[in-house]
Amino acid sequence: MIGQSLAIGAGICAALASIFAKLAMASNVVSDLCSASLSAVFVSADYQPKDETKFVEDFCCSASVVIRFLCFFLMFGANAVMWTLFVRSLQHASSVVATVTNTASNFFFTAISGYVLFGEDLPLMWWIGAAFILSGLLLMHIFAAKDDSSEKTKDDRKNRGQEDVVEKEKVS
Repeated sequence: MIGQSLAIGAGICAALASIFAKLAMASNVVSDLCSASLSAVFVSADYQPKDETKFVEDFCCSASVVIRFLCFFLMFGANAVMWTLFVRSLQHASSVVATVTNTASNFFFTAISGYVLFGEDLPLMWWIGAAFILSGLLLMHIFAAKDDSSEKTKDDRKNRGQEDVVEKEKVS
């Protein structure tokens, strides 16, 4: 379970990296977000600068560059954390379980954050595909658990057989 949790964390970090990449590379997204935020602040504070439109454009243009650079470096940081978590998940789970769990959590978190943050659509076809992915992930976890239990049984039999040989040698 630790390996799967680490793989989910890695998938979330990968999705965060993609969000930071989108913010770093799409200047209009950051500018629009900045403009909307400043306009909301001015409305709520009941403050009207002399030339509000020019002030907002100038400020957001400057802030956009800083925010984009920050997001660019955060993208690398999120990827570094993702790889660290993924490698650790491989130490606690099989490579198949870790990889599928990482990919699925990345897929779902990216889709949900795209919908919430950027207003992207999630059509019916996406939901059907998501159901197939979840079904496949569930099947992989079920079969991985069965394989692990059968390997443990084989190892137990093997170890018992070696103990019997050692005891026979002691008796001889």
